[in-house]
Amino acid sequence: MNLADRTALSYYRPAGDIRPKHGICLVQHSLTGKFYVQKRLTVYNMEVYQALLAHPIPGTPRIFELVEDESVLTVIEEYLSGNSLQELLDEKGSLPEPQVIDIISQLLVIVSSLHHATPAIIHRDIKPSNVILTEDGIVKLLDFNAAKFISDSKSRDTVLLGTSGFAAPEQYGFAPSGVQTDLYSIGVLMNVLLTGCLPSERLADGRLSAIITKCTQIDPHNRYTNANDLIAVLEKVPTDVKEKSAAEADREQPVKNGLPINVRRAKEGPYAWRRFLPPGFRSGSAAHMIIALPGYLLLFYCGLTLTVEAASPAELVLNRIAFCLSGLGIIFFSGNYLDVQSHLLLTRSSNRLIRIFGIILYDTVIFLGIIFLLVLAVDLFL
Repeated sequence: MNLADRTALSYYRPAGDIRPKHGICLVQHSLTGKFYVQKRLTVYNMEVYQALLAHPIPGTPRIFELVEDESVLTVIEEYLSGNSLQELLDEKGSLPEPQVIDIISQLLVIVSSLHHATPAIIHRDIKPSNVILTEDGIVKLLDFNAAKFISDSKSRDTVLLGTSGFAAPEQYGFAPSGVQTDLYSIGVLMNVLLTGCLPSERLADGRLSAIITKCTQIDPHNRYTNANDLIAVLEKVPTDVKEKSAAEADREQPVKNGLPINVRRAKEGPYAWRRFLPPGFRSGSAAHMIIALPGYLLLFYCGLTLTVEAASPAELVLNRIAFCLSGLGIIFFSGNYLDVQSHLLLTRSSNRLIRIFGIILYDTVIFLGIIFLLVLAVDLFL
């Protein structure tokens, strides 16, 4: 670090912690009194940050200082106030469809600007904690630690960066990252905003289901071509859907036992029939099906070859049936088959920890219930 760099950084005084474990804090300029964000990065692409410094991208924090010293990059960037999408999800559990369409559409405009930069930049870490929603409802995209330029010369990524669940398959070294890499993450983000879950855990119902499915295809060539194509698709979602508030949507739902039942959205969309498929096959993802099929086969194999000491042939059959039913019951409930979790206490909570506790509790009840029925059947009929 030379004298000029030291002098530049000396004007910024610590003013508060933001994410101290990640080397991010709030600083104040001693002369102007303005607040900025200071980041100390050990994983970064210097050329990307230099490009963003020279050519700011609307919707991203403007960079004011870049100082590199012994493989540590200190970044002074614009402070953007607002709540991250992760904070909104922690508070509400999920967001209404019209708001999700608005957020994703704004985000895609930012991403399109990145992809059309010279050279093109891909973010590679789009997730709820990296997207800010200001008090005016304006979307901002943060954190370019994993960002890189698009390179046509590489057959695959050599540096594996990204966040599990949101990172596209090619970010794990299977292929080079491209514009479709960010579209994959945006598809996952869309699903998380609608359901609070990753697509692999629970695929959103309704009009956006097919869009999310296309965004999250394993093969990048099967996704949307670019951000502008996805914007055009979202613009075709009927205006009445965009303008309805969450309260209005709830009022339209049929009611049973005092609880709204999301029947209308489940019946919409060209892939609505997939909701009747077992967990692992509903999303249409080849990767999910490749994982799910051996799992089901293993369950049935264990069930059909189960042995019980000193059991009669009839008792053995009942035990094998109970084993398979308990396994399927736990899989189907944990996989939220036919959106059953939204109709039960605990699992319909907006708090993720409460939902997880509820799933474990109901899975235990399913298992014990089937064991009870097994014992009852043996006592009554054998």
